[in-house]
Amino acid sequence: MPMKVEELSDYVGINRSYFSDLFKQYTGMSPVKYLQNFRITKAQHMLTISELSIESIAFSCGYQSAEAFHKIFRKTTGMSPNAYRQEKRQRTISSQETMNNNRPDYIETDDEL
Repeated sequence: MPMKVEELSDYVGINRSYFSDLFKQYTGMSPVKYLQNFRITKAQHMLTISELSIESIAFSCGYQSAEAFHKIFRKTTGMSPNAYRQEKRQRTISSQETMNNNRPDYIETDDEL
């Protein structure tokens, strides 16, 4: 279940509106925007390192539906979750190929020196 601003303000024992004002004063963004950024960052990480479905990632990041997640992800990052995953994988493959191409074919041992 996703965390809500009301739950946070209740937890610290202050009014939701006052909590939101304080939060924005100290972080520069509203609690809702902060939670959204946190969830999207978590989703980006999961898309990069896991084989989980988009729907599983959406739910594990606190979204009630894959559709809502897709919409917010696209609005925040400028691409769909699938496109993000593919781009990250392509970059990883390209980086690995570059590293392999720059690696010597063999490593000299002390005996060869």
